[in-house]
Amino acid sequence: MAKELVSMNEVAVNAKVKTVRAPKENKIKEVKMTALEKKIAERMLAKQTAKAAKDEVLANNETYVDYLVDKKIENNNVVHLDAVINQINAMKTIVAQDGTKFAVHCYPVAESIFGAVGSRLLAIAQIAGAMFTSERQAEFTALTSIDYLIGLDAYHKLGRPAYFSKQMTLVDELPFQEGYDIPLMAIAASLGLDTDEAKLITDAKLTNHFSASRKKAQTKLDEYNRTPVNAEDSAFTMDDK
Repeated sequence: MAKELVSMNEVAVNAKVKTVRAPKENKIKEVKMTALEKKIAERMLAKQTAKAAKDEVLANNETYVDYLVDKKIENNNVVHLDAVINQINAMKTIVAQDGTKFAVHCYPVAESIFGAVGSRLLAIAQIAGAMFTSERQAEFTALTSIDYLIGLDAYHKLGRPAYFSKQMTLVDELPFQEGYDIPLMAIAASLGLDTDEAKLITDAKLTNHFSASRKKAQTKLDEYNRTPVNAEDSAFTMDDK
């Protein structure tokens, strides 16, 4: 009986031994680079090293770092102001008793003149003039954190450039007034901007904007009058009856 147990144990051990398999060895093939590939790798390493050295020099260039910081702040301000403008444009349209609809249209003003931030700051300041109901005034303040009366003060002092109206006439500008910079500073602060952003709006830039707007409006009027039918209508007087 003992012999039978031993033989059975030997079979079991042998069975276990047979089930164990040695793992296959992973053979790594050595890949040889061609002369061209080696040269390319050397050049890439050299360029990466040179770039790292240039980056270190730029990091110590205060003028360059300040420029990047200013642009980052400008970009953040533009994103923020665009979000505010989108909220203003989403305000509910007012329908008068005669069916006339009054929607809010706020958009950057003459960005080529006032810059990305200045054009948006000016747009938000001037749109206060479209808040002609108490409901809109309250909503304007809730959306922008700008006191409506401050916005209205800026609107009046900033004037309005000439434009070609839907009635096909040239509407003269309302000149800007002194002291518009103070309400603009208050608006910038209310929007979470540095008050120095208000300095982006200057007399020289406003004058340039007004001049360009008048020229554009005059061009549209001239084009309208050059149309034969329109020219005849504009030349008609009571004496022609």
